[in-house]
Amino acid sequence: MICKFLELTHMFGKKWKIAIIEEIAFGKFEGFNSFLEKSNKLTPRVLSLELKELESNGFIRRKQGNRKTDYVLTKKGAEAHNLIIQLKKWTMKWAKNTPSDCPEKSCLACQAFLANR
Repeated sequence: MICKFLELTHMFGKKWKIAIIEEIAFGKFEGFNSFLEKSNKLTPRVLSLELKELESNGFIRRKQGNRKTDYVLTKKGAEAHNLIIQLKKWTMKWAKNTPSDCPEKSCLACQAFLANR
């Protein structure tokens, strides 16, 4: 038997999963290529794999637009985003030098996040 909690923490332990969920939640995901540019050298292959994994695990749903594929959070994804916000607030409480606006912005808007790629 596989521990589902451990499996989930491994999935979210991958750097880009949280950033993707946040970009979608904050309405900042403006397409595949735009995300690649903002992510500072993330490869198309890795982004494609991350999106597919989030979709297959029910966190996001693909929404075909006129000229591009867009993504929306599912109910499960929205609840996960709420957990991410709570973890960011907890980090602000206990970790020094955490930006005060951390919970209100996507990780891709944070230089500290991008510096640790």
